[in-house]
Amino acid sequence: TVEEKGASCIQASLNVIKIAEKPKICFKDNILYFTIENNGQIKITGFKVSFIGDSIYQKDVVKGMIVGEIIDAKVDFSDIGKIQKIKVIPKITVEGKEKICPNSGVEIENIGECQNV
Repeated sequence: TVEEKGASCIQASLNVIKIAEKPKICFKDNILYFTIENNGQIKITGFKVSFIGDSIYQKDVVKGMIVGEIIDAKVDFSDIGKIQKIKVIPKITVEGKEKICPNSGVEIENIGECQNV
C-alpha cells in the first residue's frame, strides 16, 4: 500500500458531491449509489459506509483514492428498513496499519430512491 509520511486523520476528508445543492446519492434494490470526492490532503485506502435505519449495517469498501479524485461508488446493503442516515468514513494507512478516521467522514440524510440507474 502507498503510505504518506506523517499521515494523520486530520488530513483525511471525504465529501459526497452535490449538484444544485443536492447530494448525488440514492438507492435502489438495496444498492446505494453515490459520487464521492477525496477532498482531504492525503490518499485514502478505502472507506467504511454505515447505514442507519431501523437497524445499523456497516460495509467496508477497499478503494484507494488520491487527493482530489472523484469516483462513482455503489455499495450493497442488507434490509435495514427506511434509511435515515448514511455515514461515510475514510480509511488511511499510517506506519503500515490501516486507520479509520470517524471525524473526517460525511453524513447524509434524506436519501431518496434512484430514478434512473
